[in-house]
Amino acid sequence: MCKKFFKCIIFLLILKCLNSYASIKDLSVRGDYWCPYNCKPQDTKPGYLIEILQNTFGKDRINYEVMNWARAIIETRKGENDVIVGAAKEDAPDLLFSTSLGLSDNCFYALKNSKFDFKGLDSLKNVTLGVIKDYSYYKDLNDYIKKNLSNKNRIAEHFGDNIQERMLAKLMLKRLDVIVEDSNVIDYIIKKKPEMSEIVKIKCVDVGNIFIAFSPKKPESAKQVKVLNSHVKEMIKNGEMMNILKKYSIKPWFN
Repeated sequence: MCKKFFKCIIFLLILKCLNSYASIKDLSVRGDYWCPYNCKPQDTKPGYLIEILQNTFGKDRINYEVMNWARAIIETRKGENDVIVGAAKEDAPDLLFSTSLGLSDNCFYALKNSKFDFKGLDSLKNVTLGVIKDYSYYKDLNDYIKKNLSNKNRIAEHFGDNIQERMLAKLMLKRLDVIVEDSNVIDYIIKKKPEMSEIVKIKCVDVGNIFIAFSPKKPESAKQVKVLNSHVKEMIKNGEMMNILKKYSIKPWFN
């Protein structure tokens, strides 16, 4: 009798786990190309945020595509997609956010022989700054961009594919004076493109958290955030997180 009872308990627990796993549907994941956070879907290294999702929900359940950032936010907000990766809370505060999954800075880059030196927003008044459409940088810079967006001599807004590489190419051709971007992203590109070694980091400011964000329109999103957060804790504890980060030369944001 006792053995049968325990067998029933074990069977019910297994059944519960299977039902829970089955309830997690395939996730449509979107983001603009922002390597090493999220890279090309077909790459052997698709980005560390994508690998975190694959590790959590299963590699075969992650349907990841790269698209324009503004479109990715809009579609996820509407519920047409499930998840965006590499988001700041300022990007779309109405989405459901994971625990912090990294740190992002805002770094100004220029050519080695440039006289540009960042000492506050006044430093930008005499340069053409390359930025990305609908990106959230930090409050003061966001306000400066919004105020000067119509002045093409001050702000050059970019959108579409391969944005960072296109901005770097314009910097090399002196069609831009300065660009601002996350240092992990720009350093990752420059490391692979020695012809861009003339581009240097001038100064980095305002480090903030980045997240994976889920659609508020999907009823299962709140549960999926909890599953992700719980699994991230386990990945940090058992060393899986560090193994992933090392592949992308990302410094851990956790103790």
